[in-house]
Amino acid sequence: MEKHPISISPADVSLPTGGKTLFKVYNKEDRAYYQVWVKFTIETPGVVAKNIGVDPLNPKGELGGNAGPVQILADHIMVVGTDQEGSKAICVLIASLDAKETQSFVISNKSPDGLPIRILASVWDFAAKPGLLIEQGNESALSFSVPESFTVEAIRTKMRRAS
Repeated sequence: MEKHPISISPADVSLPTGGKTLFKVYNKEDRAYYQVWVKFTIETPGVVAKNIGVDPLNPKGELGGNAGPVQILADHIMVVGTDQEGSKAICVLIASLDAKETQSFVISNKSPDGLPIRILASVWDFAAKPGLLIEQGNESALSFSVPESFTVEAIRTKMRRAS
């Protein structure tokens, strides 16, 4: 059996209300991978995706652009929805993971209802080649598709004031 080049830790996350934990995605190989998908399946009934924070610690800033005074970072795109088994999930698309690179995220429970949460994390997919970046004039778009049948409810990315 071939060894998986991308690994994650931890794969099972349990957090009390207000709790946080460090989550890492590792590229164990001497080559880059692209469009790395990490799927966070919400196991706790009644918890909605907006109450779970998945925040990258150090975005590379390689993909993105400005919309007026706002800088849009597209290194990490969050796709929120329901998977083919009917489970709620937050799926993170990491644009690239360089050779031997580790990317870190803070997972947090922002539930106002005092509910503890449990999330199962898995590597959903990855590619050997970069995704198609479409540029026309001052507009850019990153072409991607989710790896399985998935009902999309929201797509999120990080934004900050342009300097």
